[in-house]
Amino acid sequence: VCATCFSLPSYFMSTLWQRQQADDEARMQQNSLLRLYFFVLLALCLTRTVNARTEQRWKASSPGGINEIVVALDSGKNLGNTDYGEDERLYFKVSHHGFLVIPWSPLGVQGGLEGANMNFVNGLDFTQADPVQEVVETYYIPHGKRREDTARSNLLVLRFANSEEREMHVVFKIFDDGVAFSYYFPGKGELFTITGMLLCA
Repeated sequence: VCATCFSLPSYFMSTLWQRQQADDEARMQQNSLLRLYFFVLLALCLTRTVNARTEQRWKASSPGGINEIVVALDSGKNLGNTDYGEDERLYFKVSHHGFLVIPWSPLGVQGGLEGANMNFVNGLDFTQADPVQEVVETYYIPHGKRREDTARSNLLVLRFANSEEREMHVVFKIFDDGVAFSYYFPGKGELFTITGMLLCA
């Protein structure tokens, strides 16, 4: 009887210790899951922050990867070019075989539409970027050994709106031997008169 009396407290103590150990392990697992959940949320927040910072920048390369153009809607201070002020506006740069050949240079147009002055330099809002697509154009040469030739380029179209909610599309063509861009103002027979244009630095 005495042996049984002494063994019962030992049994209960062992059971309590096992339960406490199990509770401690459960709490550790819960804390580990909470820490993992926190780090996942932190990573998602950082990813969204990075995306938010980089969503105002676009780039495209020529079909052969020789030339690359990068377009940014940013302030000149952030891009290291304060010659045109520190206001947010459109800039572009061009690299050839990885070497910078045109540094950050401004884009934009000032003009008039049906008697109203339009500013497409400051206060632009990005609305859409069309998917980059390859374009093959055929042109004819009046003189030379070949009468017909082709030009291959990648087309990048970026759409913006000014403070009056008027649209402007900037169309870039990136060739292996050069880069070109133009402005397009959608409308129905409206006459847009350009009074000023920002050129490369």
